[in-house]
Amino acid sequence: MSHLKPYNAVTITLTGVSSAVNITSLTTTYFNNDTVQAFVTCESAAARFFYDGSAPTTDVGHLLNNGDNLTLEGLNELLNFRVCPDTTSDSKLVVTYSNAR
Repeated sequence: MSHLKPYNAVTITLTGVSSAVNITSLTTTYFNNDTVQAFVTCESAAARFFYDGSAPTTDVGHLLNNGDNLTLEGLNELLNFRVCPDTTSDSKLVVTYSNAR
């Protein structure tokens, strides 16, 4: 997947979220079916995630700490990515979507 073209960056704040959410459903204005990658950075309180469709909770899931980042590759990972705050604090994620065009 060389020559990717970043086309949108959006900040998502998980405020008062008590269950897992999918970032693509929160960012439908920015995400489309040509998207092949998302670069996600945690910029505040930690979050927990899965990218297999499972629902993370405050104590189950991969931990994404403040300053950590991850890259989601392919439509399957993008559509199955679920995230929730690790604590009662709001988590802020910055997501940059890329496509191959």
